[in-house]
Amino acid sequence: MKAGRKTGKTRKAHRATPASRDDSGAIRAWAKEAGYTVSDRGRVPAEIREAYAKAH
Repeated sequence: MKAGRKTGKTRKAHRATPASRDDSGAIRAWAKEAGYTVSDRGRVPAEIREAYAKAH
């Protein structure tokens, strides 16, 4: 097709792997027991992930 705009290369969005989603549930449960405030949905803050990693 000679007419129209050239399209650039598109990048695929990074999606969380199933393993990281499973870990999120365990991290949330641990964080709540440890006294952290964490939502039931959305991204788990890096601070909480780091604290979980140190504890495990």
